[in-house]
Amino acid sequence: MNTNVNQRQTLFRFISIRPPQLTDDDNRSQRFVFWEGKSIFRRAVENRPPGMTKKGAMELEADNFDPYPSAEWMKENFGAVVEVAIWLARNKSELDGRTLKDKLDDLPSPPFPSEVSNLWDNLFYQIIKQKDFYVKEQVIQLLVLLNLIEQSKNLDTPTQLRLYPILANARVVLPTELFSDYTAPSEELTARVIEKGPVFSTKDLSKVLRVTTAQSYVNRSRTAVSELRVLQNEYYDLYNQEFNSYMSQYAEAVERAYANARMVEHERILCPSNCPEKYYTFENLVIPVYDFKPPTEVKSDTLKKLTPESLYIVEMLDLTKKKTFDEIISGVEDFIRIKTDEMYSNLPADPVTTTIGGMTFRQASSSESNIFLTEAQVPFVANYIDTYNSANGIIEGSLDIVFDLGYPNADVVSADWRVIWETVGTMPGTSFSDTAVGNSLKVSFLNIANYFGDNYYFQFVATITLSDGTIIELDFNFEPKRKGTAGVATIVTRTANPSGEPKAFIPSDFGIRRLGIADYKKVVAEVCCYREAEVAHIENLMQGEFKSKTTTRERIEETTTTVENEIEKENLTDTATSERFEMQSEIATVLAEQKEFSAYAVLNGSYGAVSFETGANFATASAKEESNRQAVTQGKEITQRAMERVVSRFREEVVTKITERYKEENSHIFDNRGGSGNVSGVYRLY
Repeated sequence: MNTNVNQRQTLFRFISIRPPQLTDDDNRSQRFVFWEGKSIFRRAVENRPPGMTKKGAMELEADNFDPYPSAEWMKENFGAVVEVAIWLARNKSELDGRTLKDKLDDLPSPPFPSEVSNLWDNLFYQIIKQKDFYVKEQVIQLLVLLNLIEQSKNLDTPTQLRLYPILANARVVLPTELFSDYTAPSEELTARVIEKGPVFSTKDLSKVLRVTTAQSYVNRSRTAVSELRVLQNEYYDLYNQEFNSYMSQYAEAVERAYANARMVEHERILCPSNCPEKYYTFENLVIPVYDFKPPTEVKSDTLKKLTPESLYIVEMLDLTKKKTFDEIISGVEDFIRIKTDEMYSNLPADPVTTTIGGMTFRQASSSESNIFLTEAQVPFVANYIDTYNSANGIIEGSLDIVFDLGYPNADVVSADWRVIWETVGTMPGTSFSDTAVGNSLKVSFLNIANYFGDNYYFQFVATITLSDGTIIELDFNFEPKRKGTAGVATIVTRTANPSGEPKAFIPSDFGIRRLGIADYKKVVAEVCCYREAEVAHIENLMQGEFKSKTTTRERIEETTTTVENEIEKENLTDTATSERFEMQSEIATVLAEQKEFSAYAVLNGSYGAVSFETGANFATASAKEESNRQAVTQGKEITQRAMERVVSRFREEVVTKITERYKEENSHIFDNRGGSGNVSGVYRLY
């Protein structure tokens, strides 16, 4: 039984990055392939006209250069040396020195039919024009192979076999004489710079200054908003206090007015119910006029409770004439938004830094890449901003200076400074605040009185000590009307590393060139062989015996699904209308009339004389009574009832019946009927 197998399975792959190894000066030609001095592109660069760059000269020469047409053309014309170069490039990671030596021995002498300088010229052409990637790679492979042959000749076989892996992994190095356009400043330019002072760009520093100034305004404005909200809450408390007091007095006055008024009862009939209702009115009721006058929200005395810095922000934005705190706060918040936009629009890019294996790589700052600045010179930009009005009426502010130190996270521990005016005198101070922004450091010298206005200047002298022991000295004249001053500070002291160990080298002039070396790794599981284990089963078969084993398994699956859905819906509407109209009319007339008449006459006479007396009496009485009564009763009653009833019933029944019928016929037949003897078979586990 053959137990040797070759089964591989890749479990996972990963890449580990390690720091780039520093090159050793010894045996450099074994690890690198350097350019041979002869080249038509070198002549083009050396003989280029004034003002033309190296790249331009090589591009002009490349237009007249006759390159290798293709990789196939190189295989046809250069023969076996190209095949060996390709084989070496493919197998350099696991190189077999004996195989390589056999291939090299089969090559003709010389192995390359042309001059090596032609290969370099074609490499330069492909780099400049980028015509054919395969030609460029094949040229590089040939350069590596020819360098291997050159470095290993005249050596004994063991030394050759030891050097082959190193030479096969050599790197082709492009010459800086052709691909670097750096030129040192001329003596005339250097003399002019020394005469007129250092030359540097203030663009990035001005951006940092604008950012830090805007940040200062934003912080002060936010503080002002917080203080204004405190005053606003105090006003709300005062308003509520006066309002509650007035409302209490007004309620008492209204109560007295109702107490002094006379209440009169009235009655009225409500229709259509014909029900009497009583209601009351007040006579001689005099309600007092509601005349609450809230306290003045914003007063000059109130704003004086702000800190001088916050009050200056309000005065600078001309918000003291606003009537409410909401208007003032809204104006300050608009100013915050403007300064925030200004801050982010001028924010410089963060320095590119990467740490790999304990080594830090970063992009050079503008001052580090400036050839006209010495190591002891630090460029800066300064500007003065007003912060508040002092008690004596003089505006005080801060002098903001931004330094380009070339490294991040700088910190100031102390600062001694003096402001010198020609007419006022000298003002010393030690107060400051600092902020690190990228590779720059902003230092604000506080509480400097503005005696100068826009028509004067002052001299500023300062000594700044950083946390790493660096001491920076400043001495310049500041002119406010220029809206900023640029200059160069001097580093007078740099503290050595207190541990005594040399600091890590940080490349700065060229930025990041190589982050590290990425090693591709993978974990592979391989089955080497099978080993016998314990006995699992033994089959014995007698001579002339036939044995057969059959297994049958059955599985049947039956699914029955019953779905019942019943919806019962009932709508019931009942409307009843009843109207009633009654009218009763009654008229009664009573007429009674009584008349009485009475008349009488009296005649008296005597014999001797006649006496005549008459009299009349009349009386009448009349009475009349008339009554009219009418009553009307009308009623209408409507009753409507609606009812809707919905009954929904859903029933789902799933019946699954599984009968498994799986028929598997496994015939394990032992046929020893024609055998010459008994047979015993042993089965083992693996």
